[in-house]
Amino acid sequence: MTTDTEHVIYQSQGRCLIVGEEKAVEALLDLAGGVSGVSFHVLVTDEASPGLFGACAAIGWPLTQGRVVELQGYLGRFHLRLESGERLGPFDLVVDLSQPPRITAEVPPFGYFVPGEDRRQTLEELPHWIGEFEKPKYFSYRRDLCAHGGPRYQGCRSCIEVCPAQAIVSVAERQIEVDPYLCQGCGDCTAVCPSGALSYRTVERQSLLEALFAVLSRSPGATVLFHSQDGPSLDRFCREGWIRQPLPTVAACGPEVWLALIAAGAAGVRLQRQGLPSGSRKTLQGQMDWVNVLLAGLGYGSGRVAWLEDDPQPVASKAVTAGRLAALPGKRDMLELALYHLILQADRPPDRIPLPSGAPLGSVEVDEERCTLCFACVGACPVQALQTGSDGFQLRFVEQNCLQCGRCADVCPETAIRLQPRLLTDHHERRQSRLLHQDPVFHCLECGKGFAGRKMIEAVLAKVAGHPLFTDARQKRRLLLCEDCRVRDHER
Repeated sequence: MTTDTEHVIYQSQGRCLIVGEEKAVEALLDLAGGVSGVSFHVLVTDEASPGLFGACAAIGWPLTQGRVVELQGYLGRFHLRLESGERLGPFDLVVDLSQPPRITAEVPPFGYFVPGEDRRQTLEELPHWIGEFEKPKYFSYRRDLCAHGGPRYQGCRSCIEVCPAQAIVSVAERQIEVDPYLCQGCGDCTAVCPSGALSYRTVERQSLLEALFAVLSRSPGATVLFHSQDGPSLDRFCREGWIRQPLPTVAACGPEVWLALIAAGAAGVRLQRQGLPSGSRKTLQGQMDWVNVLLAGLGYGSGRVAWLEDDPQPVASKAVTAGRLAALPGKRDMLELALYHLILQADRPPDRIPLPSGAPLGSVEVDEERCTLCFACVGACPVQALQTGSDGFQLRFVEQNCLQCGRCADVCPETAIRLQPRLLTDHHERRQSRLLHQDPVFHCLECGKGFAGRKMIEAVLAKVAGHPLFTDARQKRRLLLCEDCRVRDHER
């Protein structure tokens, strides 16, 4: 169920920066002096007294004074920039005495320490972070599937917003970047990614599902329990009614896996919450919320997916009639297959099930009064959910493709688009291209070719009204010509 992984290497020689105000630094000096193998550099962020300069000089510790503007990095490569413009580093380790701490990530980088009440314990830990260290590169990223919009038009930012290590940033159009040295494998990004662009590298979803489908075929109606492989013993769940599945992190498997298991005959899914950062708990809770709303809307009851700690008993609800599902490699493909079976087995499902914001399923609403059919949304859509029509100027939509990433709404110059998270239960309607908006064709005044929507031309004329470049009637008339005729008119 796991695959070979790439690894990242940290190298630390024990160069440690202590940063904070003078009073906090002074309180740490005597304790730090007894730490072996670590070389210290002190940065005082307020006024340093002559006594502190003398104390540091006596033990051979460099002392710098200045206000920190930026502190970045990880074990072996921390750098600082001061208000004066001076840069310090690299440092292998940082002991941050600042209030509040300079790095605010819920999961801080390796090598970064914010001492609690027992500062001696922090200092005693520092020598253990000298040497060479290796960890897996936990994630895989497929840019071609990414629905991020870039710095200008944001689109999907789910992974950036939930990463507790602040390891993900926007770098370009339709591209994010994950720093493998900051990433600590919490898996939140892979759980919320609507397209499967980010996946958990050390968990092969297809193989995992194949194995669980096989177990469910022998134990229909069991509850699947995902738990941390490094967590406390869960021997009490080795009994009938439970299927235990250890994972590097419970966030490594998201909604497409939960729904596929329920479609394959599991009565429910439970996730172990113990040991998860609070941000990860919030992220997974959001995913569970929309999944449970969907299942309840289909008539399968509430609470099918929940935390183990909230409901430590096997799910008593009747299981879905088990389907013979294939374990598909694509996240979106697996989600669609699970939905198909769940809808098929539902007893008179409603036509539409409204879902909470953040669900990766839904439609878009277009304000026809505002929309000029400029088709900026079509160009921005990463999955061709929005399309142009072949008959005149039309905006069409395929609901099954939509990720609810929001790029269409971001790029729309007329703010005419609004997301509508929901599940449309008619499979044919979900796959069909449907008309959202159309406009009569405006024909070129010279050759008669249709080249734009009438509303688009009206909007352009309204915007240039009174502009000094378009006071001449001939200039204004060129706006009513197609591209070819406009060039010919200009050359006359």
